[in-house]
Amino acid sequence: DSLVAQNRSAILGCSALKEEYRQRLREGHPEVELVYLTADYSLIHSRIAARPGHFFKKDLLKSQFDDLEEPRRALSVSAAQRPDQIVEEIVRRLSL
Repeated sequence: DSLVAQNRSAILGCSALKEEYRQRLREGHPEVELVYLTADYSLIHSRIAARPGHFFKKDLLKSQFDDLEEPRRALSVSAAQRPDQIVEEIVRRLSL
């Protein structure tokens, strides 16, 4: 709330797998924009496998994909791109 009152922007990264969670994030803040990074199971699995010692265990990935309710109101961006390309696309499409 304080960032909104100050007319400042912020970026929050989270899974928000269910529509209900995304509605809570937007509650009272219609200016909130959601960006949905799209990727298939094999891409995400390979990235997790390449992170030795990472807190997220790859055997949990299936349940995350099973629980995912694809957003109806979000900017969809392919996660298959390099991180700098993802950021560039988001900035361009949101006209930041």
